[in-house]
Amino acid sequence: MISRFVELPPADGSSTTADVTNTPAAEETLGQLEERLRLLVSSVEGFAIVVLDPQGRVASWNQGAEGIEGYNAQEIIGQHFSRFFTAEDIGLGKPALELEEAAKKGRYECEGWRVRKDGSYFLAHVVITVLRDEAGRLRGFGKITRDMTESRKSEDLLAKRVEELKRSNEELQGSNEEMKRSREELQQFAGIASRDLQEPLRMVASYAQILARRHKGGLDPEADEFVGLAVDGCGRLKGLLHDLMAYLCTAPHGNNYCEISGESALNESLKSLRLAMEQSRAVVTHDALPVIRTDEAQLTRVFQHLIGNAIKYRGAEFPQVHIAALKNLSDEWIFSVRDNGMGIAPEHFDTIFALFQRLHGDHESESTGIGLAICKKIVERLGGRIWVESQPQKGSTFYFALPEKPH
Repeated sequence: MISRFVELPPADGSSTTADVTNTPAAEETLGQLEERLRLLVSSVEGFAIVVLDPQGRVASWNQGAEGIEGYNAQEIIGQHFSRFFTAEDIGLGKPALELEEAAKKGRYECEGWRVRKDGSYFLAHVVITVLRDEAGRLRGFGKITRDMTESRKSEDLLAKRVEELKRSNEELQGSNEEMKRSREELQQFAGIASRDLQEPLRMVASYAQILARRHKGGLDPEADEFVGLAVDGCGRLKGLLHDLMAYLCTAPHGNNYCEISGESALNESLKSLRLAMEQSRAVVTHDALPVIRTDEAQLTRVFQHLIGNAIKYRGAEFPQVHIAALKNLSDEWIFSVRDNGMGIAPEHFDTIFALFQRLHGDHESESTGIGLAICKKIVERLGGRIWVESQPQKGSTFYFALPEKPH
């Protein structure tokens, strides 16, 4: 019962208060107010305003709810509100937990993914308020939902733009010094890595190989071992020089940006890994990969290094590598390269992207410790970022994010 009081002037001029709630006029006024309130709530757009019964079934449904979640009132009234949750959240029992929390505290508020009638997801801000009668008995719940997808996308985009402006400002301030250091690095290394080092290395390797072919078995075992070590050392040094030059010269050029298929870049990388895949019996699979505007040669190199590492640092099982891509709310494509290899301890997640970092001693002869540093440099120059999730002996997943269109 809702009480209303009005002031009535008594005959003697004193003030008194009379309860006129139950008068016909008051009943009519309350009915009109309730009808107006119902019409107001039902016509509100932009917010899903829903009443649930104590069991969580939909008891009322406004136009805003229809616009956000896709059901009309005839379809949804009487249905349990858990149908708006993702399968994962239903498995975790979240619908019941939200109602329990609202009943316990009087109010529950959260933000998370919800599901529309057509199966699409949207980011929802939800407030659930408990409804009780005058005796304190639970009569149901009021639920207000707001679609935050576009708002969050705008916030993420704004944050990204702010970060880009900050990074651009920092790069501008340090550009002169960085350019000077880069020129010095390239100039110093170019002289060493060309004729001054490559030619003598080629000569040493050639003579060591001749010794190994002509005199293998004719020398004592120790001498054979020394010759073998010399040949192997020359090979590793040649690989190191090659990778160092690749690192120093890694720089995508703006005129190489074009619309390319991620699957095409992946297939190109697999051509150069064919022998390693056959020898290790590796299996490489992938989901549908997007068309993206970037430097195809550089993207191919990233795939080549990440898949090559997955094959190289394999566990006891045959290597299995899977490549996928998903688009986030910031218009970035998140590529993932998942393997079943040796895995990486969390304390090494940052250091592995630095130069000459090798974590697995048994494979040091096969690695120069530069591949992941090259990946990081390429991805960052393409406007993206790279990271890893892994556990020892449980494989690794390398992620790299690239903008759908470079800025």
